Amino acid sequence: MIGANAIEVVGRGFTSHVATPFDGPMIDSSCVFCGTCVQVCPTAALLPVARLGKGREWELKRTKTTCGYCGVGCQVSYAQKNGEILYAEGAPGPSVNGETLCTKGRFGWDFASHKDRLTSPMLRRDLAYEMGITDEPWELSDKSPLAVRKPDVNDSFVPIDWDTALNLVGEKFAETAKAHGPDAFMGLSSARCTNEDNYIFQKFMRAALGTNNLDHCARL
Repeated sequence: MIGANAIEVVGRGFTSHVATPFDGPMIDSSCVFCGTCVQVCPTAALLPVARLGKGREWELKRTKTTCGYCGVGCQVSYAQKNGEILYAEGAPGPSVNGETLCTKGRFGWDFASHKDRLTSPMLRRDLAYEMGITDEPWELSDKSPLAVRKPDVNDSFVPIDWDTALNLVGEKFAETAKAHGPDAFMGLSSARCTNEDNYIFQKFMRAALGTNNLDHCARL
């Protein structure tokens, strides 16, 4: 399916079986470990390791979404149980990727349940104190945050709601534009966004903020 030619039928007759060419170790074959063979295996002889011991297939909930690793827009389906992602696979139906996914799209989903993942906007504690969000005074340390080994974001920031965060950003943008002009801003877009997202971003920078200081990470 992907042209790696990593597995084939080895042997003849009753001894034939699916294996790598010459029945050697997988690590020594042309396998790129994309996981496509696991998805298309019709007998479930191949299964995602994260799927083992987690129940039957019909007990799993599937959520179809768009992969966020690049701007291609591949459709991906996440198999979940009790809110936990067990594995990812190419979503059935017409899409730009069919049922194939790259290695990142198929296996790079563990960040979703990582303990360090941010799930809400975070505001620095001194600003939160000035705004009355917290009653605990706090000062920015002279020590660089980069010098702290395994820093805890909760030591320097407090979670806030989206309305508060967006209103604060809007106010700071307006203050900066009034004090220094629109060229005080610079926008850097991402290749992980869709073309539509990048179009809206550049329109915001040019039409709303009034600056052409704009670049894209794929061009750097």
